[in-house]
Amino acid sequence: EAAGIVPDINYYNKYMQGGYQRGMALNASIGQGDVNVSPLQLAMAYSALVNGGTLYRPQIVRRIERPDGTLVKEIAPEVVRELGIPQKDLDFVKEGIWAVVNEAGGTAYGKRLKDIEVLGKTGTAQVVAIGATRIKAKDMEFFTRDHAWFAAAAPAADPEIVVIVLSEHGGGGGAVSGPIAMKIMDSYFKLKRGEIPAQE
Repeated sequence: EAAGIVPDINYYNKYMQGGYQRGMALNASIGQGDVNVSPLQLAMAYSALVNGGTLYRPQIVRRIERPDGTLVKEIAPEVVRELGIPQKDLDFVKEGIWAVVNEAGGTAYGKRLKDIEVLGKTGTAQVVAIGATRIKAKDMEFFTRDHAWFAAAAPAADPEIVVIVLSEHGGGGGAVSGPIAMKIMDSYFKLKRGEIPAQE
């Protein structure tokens, strides 16, 4: 996997003609400009945000069992590092991503689940520069359309699942990726409650 990029002053001074300008920090703070992350990297970041600041190494296998269900081996989560961000700051960000989904006017409010409070953030990553006239995604050539992102965690009070949806050239995150993430969340909790059968 390629390393992500979260540009800092040194990055801009090295790679940008004219070096760092204050507006670049504003651009980077909303994920624009030279910010570059994979869905897995964003999932790790959201997990750390909602769990109190612990960054874990991704793993595929949690435990190995025999056909009768007896445990062969359990693979413990591996901590990469602690973020060292004060809890009050993490809570402030969580309040913001709660509002995106749960307050009227939030970009994912219309897609929220009825029975589970979700924390989430829509994202639209520009592929080409915006011209003088804004063009709707449906009227653009496919490969010039923005990428649609949605990052979510639930339940809001004590998250146990993080879902990241990236729809390449999908358009707007709230309209395209948000509903997909909510369906995944909905299915996860229905499966957990036994409302839909587990597939063999």
